[in-house]
Order: sequence, then structure tokens, then C-alpha cells
Amino acid sequence: LNKSDTLNNNFKFGNDPTGDLCPFAAHIRMANPRDEIISNNAADSESLIATHRLLRRGIPFGASLGALRGGKPDDPRGLLFVCFQKDIERQFEFVQSRWINNADFPPAPDEVTPGPDPIAAMTHGGRLHLESKKSNVHVDNYVRMTGGEYFFSPSL
Repeated sequence: LNKSDTLNNNFKFGNDPTGDLCPFAAHIRMANPRDEIISNNAADSESLIATHRLLRRGIPFGASLGALRGGKPDDPRGLLFVCFQKDIERQFEFVQSRWINNADFPPAPDEVTPGPDPIAAMTHGGRLHLESKKSNVHVDNYVRMTGGEYFFSPSL
């Protein structure tokens, strides 16, 4: 991990066409494909991806699991996901339905099916591509979504 926040978030996937550095099924690659080629015209991909960009933040809540923090397995804990966008249908709903829930996204080599996003897909697990030149593995979703709301800012 680099100590610069700017460098930690300043990366792209164009130099990883086989998914060796970041698996195709990784949440970060599916939710923000950055410089992936997602259309027949490579020149259009960057602007298409930018059209669907979200400002997102996760806010953890509850006791940490483990002896150091004293958290017990059944203690309530989770992550409050918050995102901001101009157009909820074109941004959040598009990213969720067309990228995160799509087992064939992002575009990968012919023999690879990335699988659904293991973090936020609305499926109950699936076969995920985690390492190039290896078979997909079955992973059960370990995130359980318990609710959701749309809020408007400034409020209506």
C-alpha cells in the first residue's frame, strides 16, 4: 500500500488485460471499470464509464470482530454505503444492474466469465474468476443487504 492517498486511488486496469493484478470479479473492477474497453469503439469507453461514475463512501458501524476489540460474532456490525450522483437511474441503478449484477462484466478474454460481484451483486453467490489460467471458484455472498433509501440533497 502506498502512503499517498492520491496514488492509492490513481490506477487503471488497462495494463491488466488478463486479471492477474486485479481479478475481473473484484468489486472495485466491476463498480468502477476505469479504463476498461466496454464498447465496440474503444475511444468511447472512457466517456461512457465517466457518465456512470459515482461519488461513494462506506461508513462502518458496530464492534470489530476479534479479541482485540472484544467484538463477538453476533454483535451488530456493518457498512453504511452512501453514494452521491446527479442522475440516480443513469448512475447508481445502471452500475448496479448492468455492471455489478452482470456475470459477464467487465469484458474479459473469451475463456473467462468474471461472475457476479461478490460484494454487492443481488445474487446469492456464484462462480467467480479470481486468478488467470485457473478455473472459477464458487463463492457465497457474505454481504447481506438489509435496506436502502434514496435521499435528495438538497432535500425536496
